[in-house]
Amino acid sequence: LQNSPDVDIQSLAGAIATATHGTGTTLQCLSGYVRELKLVLCDGSALTCSAERERELFDAARVSLGALGIVTEITLQNRAAYSLRERTRVMDIESACAWVDARRHAARHVEFFAFAHGATALVKEMDIDPGPDTAPGEPLFDENALLEFAADTARRAPFTTGLIQRLLGAFIADGERTGPARRIFPSPRTVLFNEMEYTVPAERGIECLREVIDTIRARDIDVFFPVEFRYVAADDAWLSMFAGRAGASISVHQYHKQDPAELFAAVEPVLRRYDGRPHWGKLHTLQASALRDLYPQWEAFLAVRRRVDPHARLLNPYLRALFGV
Repeated sequence: LQNSPDVDIQSLAGAIATATHGTGTTLQCLSGYVRELKLVLCDGSALTCSAERERELFDAARVSLGALGIVTEITLQNRAAYSLRERTRVMDIESACAWVDARRHAARHVEFFAFAHGATALVKEMDIDPGPDTAPGEPLFDENALLEFAADTARRAPFTTGLIQRLLGAFIADGERTGPARRIFPSPRTVLFNEMEYTVPAERGIECLREVIDTIRARDIDVFFPVEFRYVAADDAWLSMFAGRAGASISVHQYHKQDPAELFAAVEPVLRRYDGRPHWGKLHTLQASALRDLYPQWEAFLAVRRRVDPHARLLNPYLRALFGV
């Protein structure tokens, strides 16, 4: 793959249907690399679409939320296998904001995870590197076990959250590793959480992130998990979060043993004020009336949907509400 999300266990059709993405100012979400799709429609017919054939269906189907047909074949623009060098380090949040702003065009991938109450951030940079494979077969310590312990401790004793977040720097040392991209990209995620992610215009990303962090602190919201920040290139799929504009994706997470309602209710209005578009595979509250204003091709998508599924057989109650059907 040209790029990959850090969670890679989902089906390819599902990842494309929700504009799942990695990070990089020159790299699109997975849907941006689709060159042809074959769909089985509700009447049982099979139809192949691409930029040269059935263009409107192609533009709609690359990010379809599963609402147009069953995807049976996908042609992707891939590349020869490659290796990545990953560098990670811990710094304060303001330094991380300055670092990602300075490095976002210089490195192939940059992202960071900001711990709001601890004022610290874990930053990550990746570039193509033909060097020897130095990625260890097994991690030096179980990061997920550490995260589970820290999140559960913070949940039981919220007053310790900031201290534990600051102490993480003592456990997560600056590091570097090189290996096949398929092994460097994904991060095993065994600690469960609920997540909300919005993509705002890239040029306002850091500004929005700061307001999200300030909101969490001002309301003293009990959350241990970090805020994730990534850049993604623009594409032209109609319902992509990156349609027509480069984006900064901002994700907030809440430990699965805690109710995410307070965190999400506080942060979502901030993300919306910055013209944010919600990630289709994560939690949000928007429905058709709000979404129509965020996507220039919203009505065009609905017209294609009506054409290929006039009786709305592929829509469950959630999608009916989302599309206003």
